Amino acid sequence: MRIRLEDLKQSKYFRTSEVLAGAEGLSRTVTSVLVLECLDTVKFLRGGELLLNSVYNFLGKEAEQKALIEGLYERGAAGLCVPENYLTEDHQLPPVMLKTANDLGFPVITFPEGYVFGEICEYVNNNLHSPVTKETMRENEVVQEMYNQAYQEGLPGIIRSLYKWTKMEVAILYEGELLSFPVERIRKDILLDPNQWSLKQGSRQHYNNIERYEYKGTQSTIEWLGAKIPVPSKFKNFVLLFKNGPEFTKEDEAILSASLSACAMEIKRIRNLSEIKRIYRKDLLDNILRNSLGYKEARHQVNLLGYSLPDEGRVVVLDLGADVAESALKDCLYGFEDLLKEVLPSVPMWVQMNASRIVLLALDQDDSHVRNLYDKLHKRYPCLNFTIGIGNSKSYSEYNQSYLEACQAFEIGRCIKQDYPIFSYKDMGFYGFVNLVGNRENIQKYYDDYIKPLEEKFQGEYFEEIIYTLKQYLECRFHFARTAETMHIHRNTVTYRIGAIEKACKIDFQDYEDCLNMGIAMKLLPIIRHVGS
Repeated sequence: MRIRLEDLKQSKYFRTSEVLAGAEGLSRTVTSVLVLECLDTVKFLRGGELLLNSVYNFLGKEAEQKALIEGLYERGAAGLCVPENYLTEDHQLPPVMLKTANDLGFPVITFPEGYVFGEICEYVNNNLHSPVTKETMRENEVVQEMYNQAYQEGLPGIIRSLYKWTKMEVAILYEGELLSFPVERIRKDILLDPNQWSLKQGSRQHYNNIERYEYKGTQSTIEWLGAKIPVPSKFKNFVLLFKNGPEFTKEDEAILSASLSACAMEIKRIRNLSEIKRIYRKDLLDNILRNSLGYKEARHQVNLLGYSLPDEGRVVVLDLGADVAESALKDCLYGFEDLLKEVLPSVPMWVQMNASRIVLLALDQDDSHVRNLYDKLHKRYPCLNFTIGIGNSKSYSEYNQSYLEACQAFEIGRCIKQDYPIFSYKDMGFYGFVNLVGNRENIQKYYDDYIKPLEEKFQGEYFEEIIYTLKQYLECRFHFARTAETMHIHRNTVTYRIGAIEKACKIDFQDYEDCLNMGIAMKLLPIIRHVGS
């Protein structure tokens, strides 16, 4: 038990005790009850002990009486408890002890009537005391209370229970999230990164699953007890108690250790609920895209999940690529919702459609929000290759069309590539007409007629030179001199290469149809190469 002496005096055991000296020290904290056999025992105290001594061995020894009180005070003892029958005739302590105790403000009280030492020791040593509510309970009762709190309120209930029994700031790290109470000193940036924690040197704990940590800032040092929550996870899940004055006690560790199983149970429940919510959210999106739900009912169900559903908006598709590692994907999904809350004013409905694709139903806003989301995702998860497709703004009943457009945008975007892998269907121009699935045969025909002959005639590096020359020739509007100037080569070289292209492909760049078809083939070349790779 950790209890102030003045609160202990209010218990049924010490209600009859009288304060003999040092009333100013009744705020000292009692952590255990021990028998003081001789003066040498004082050297082995750790602080917080309420000592029982008859004073019989010190009668007539004023120097030892004074040394006893001074030694107990210096070692941080909570107080001295003396049986009444060893007091002086006028019911007082020996004068030297009385004066020394009053001078130091070290409390001396009488042993309570009607009780034996074993009862007092069992009460103090085997119970926990709440400095908040003044309740006293056995450890197993406190554990049961935490389970009840977890059942009723989840992790916030466990935190409040920990605060109740320790009056310390409490934090729980779970699955990359942070929950704390109260929040005056909690540094989220530090706690979410255990790599910044340092084990406090020279500290000794009573429980093997508890360590003492510290963070030394420029202006202050924060100390806390940390215990790892026993759940398999890629994250470091911890319960933390922050030091707010006196040293941590065995009782603090006991309470912290007792909370771990309740936290583990609650985290497993959160995981199960999250999985259920994910499945329900995916089914809901399927119904929305199939237009099998009216807008009002769909918005109601989306709101119940904590998201927003605009009556007019656009679909955004994020693709992480087929080769994304499962661990990297899970890490991204855990942090994705926090980024959405940070970037978008109202959190849109989002669903993980398959192993590497995320779909958002977003408001009709400019692309800067999507670019901001991409920047933050890329910064946090640099190992992932995001490609983003954005459909046109549609009414609720046409969301499926916006979804198809977003898919087509990122599919084409992955082929043509650009500095920012964000592709909006409204900006695709010619590529908006390209259907990689339905038009595959036509795409193949353009390859066979206009690209394959060049590959067969000009192989290796020279083929790439021919393709680059053709690209520049088309962009320079079939002007030989301008093409040569752009490429920094002789005009005759351009003339020769273009002639070779016309001969290999059996075309004439003076013919409008041939020019148009070759232009289309060159536009399709990135797609042809991507599909064929």
